[in-house]
Amino acid sequence: NVSTAVNTLKKLACATRVLGRTPVGKMLHEDAGFAKLIDLVRLRCDAFGERQIANVLNGLAALHTDLGVTSVNVRLADQLVKVLERVAHNMNGQEIANTLNALCKLQAAAGAMSPAGWAALARAVERTAP
Repeated sequence: NVSTAVNTLKKLACATRVLGRTPVGKMLHEDAGFAKLIDLVRLRCDAFGERQIANVLNGLAALHTDLGVTSVNVRLADQLVKVLERVAHNMNGQEIANTLNALCKLQAAAGAMSPAGWAALARAVERTAP
């Protein structure tokens, strides 16, 4: 599962960085396997549901913010946002929180959001608020 792979990679990479002085961000940027994972995100993201899009956005945002791995370009951001806008109405509170956190960190994705997409997220927040 692509979303699980991105999320697991984020956790492992951040843990490795905390434990030592390994330049994980630089290693990922140069790694062919990581490039293939991003290609898989591009290829499979149209099939993502609520949890998958939230996990991918959260994972890529953490890699970007914590390790300096810039993997979300305008094209990928557009793809991810289209999926997000399609599934936002079904997201639970955790998925919404992860998504909003990711959008704060991924300027390309936040910039790709349409007013309708932001409205869909706002309605999802209202729906799930206690």
